Amino acid sequence: GNTIFRNHSNDDRVDRVRTLKHEYGHILQEQQYGTLTYLCEIFIPSSIYNLASRHFDFLSDNYYNAPWEYNADKRAQVDRDHAWWAPLLEYLYFRK
Repeated sequence: GNTIFRNHSNDDRVDRVRTLKHEYGHILQEQQYGTLTYLCEIFIPSSIYNLASRHFDFLSDNYYNAPWEYNADKRAQVDRDHAWWAPLLEYLYFRK
């Protein structure tokens, strides 16, 4: 099934659009990798990281630099400032 999400953000319109585009990037990931691979390599790590980032500031500050999140941003052409090392981490994570 496709990624289902709900935006609970109270941020401004630009952030809401950015979030919607980012989630579309996850849909593109699922289409490329297939549901099972997507669940194991993207959805589960993303969900765990999301929950952990709510309790640890150092994770929260780097949430969109995680390889699966950076990749979703890149696929959906989300305009966001990423750490200089995010592309390298993405490359290492997704290379096969």
